[in-house]
Amino acid sequence: MFGSMKIIATSLTEATHFPWTEVPAELGSRVASATGFVQPGSSNLSFQVLLAQWDSQVAPTKDICKTLFRTYRSRQAFPLVVALVNASGSTYCYGPTEDGIVEGPFDESQVARILGAAMAEANPALARSLVMRYLDSLRTSAMPGITNSGLFASYYLRTSAPQRPDFENAKSHALALVGERGETLIRALGYHSHWEGSTTMILTNNQDVSRAVAVLLDRNESFAESSPRFLTSPVATGLALAQAKEIPWMIALRGSQIRLYSTKASEGVGRKGQSETYLEIDLAVVDDRYSPLLPLIFSAEALAPSGTTEQLLKESARYAVGLG
Repeated sequence: MFGSMKIIATSLTEATHFPWTEVPAELGSRVASATGFVQPGSSNLSFQVLLAQWDSQVAPTKDICKTLFRTYRSRQAFPLVVALVNASGSTYCYGPTEDGIVEGPFDESQVARILGAAMAEANPALARSLVMRYLDSLRTSAMPGITNSGLFASYYLRTSAPQRPDFENAKSHALALVGERGETLIRALGYHSHWEGSTTMILTNNQDVSRAVAVLLDRNESFAESSPRFLTSPVATGLALAQAKEIPWMIALRGSQIRLYSTKASEGVGRKGQSETYLEIDLAVVDDRYSPLLPLIFSAEALAPSGTTEQLLKESARYAVGLG
């Protein structure tokens, strides 16, 4: 398996994998080192990935991808992504359904995060939905992986924030963060933490000042819905604790998704309801252009008084007023 394919293969290490030797003869000169990956713990309808070397600098056609898709599935109905990687690391994706289109070229590390997140989902239906949503975001969104729901000015984040002198410096920090999840990500963002009950954590900075409450969701839980662990919802639970302890921020994490909420009723350029005003970064999708927003908004240093989060909020507000 040559270099760039290892990036994707490494993201799928928890999946069952096997060499796939049934590449159609007419494609044998262009498709090599094919490997199948199967979602762990699932049935014969589990989510799967067909990863192969694409021996061309020209994008594969839909007919080529559909031939691989149909041959691999062999009349079964499981969701499948065909991922073809050329020698320069450009990656093309087809699936997870047969009526898809050829997506790409994408950076292989970005595809690796997406497929790794899909493999980690609780069931094939969630994996299929995640892949479809993520690939659509890469194709159509001006800021893939960034969802700003009224907290900042979106246009400011997209155009002006990258011009800040600290934005370029944050890229190396962001690169080290995007592969982390859960409590490991919290520590990497510079927080000290302790559990407050069974579902929430208090996050403190190096001065032992509480700056945020964190809620860690399981993959079968959603941000805004109740569950056996959360009688209201994870977001409502976290915000209630943060307000009771007069802590200014709440961070919610689910898999590759991380969200920031303010406990201040007036915070947010396009303020909605408190549980509906947030910024989300999906670490499986965000690219190098906007990944610096992760340390610049979510880190312990960023959430300190007068830190970069507060600066970006003030600059967003000035931008919005200027438009007004």
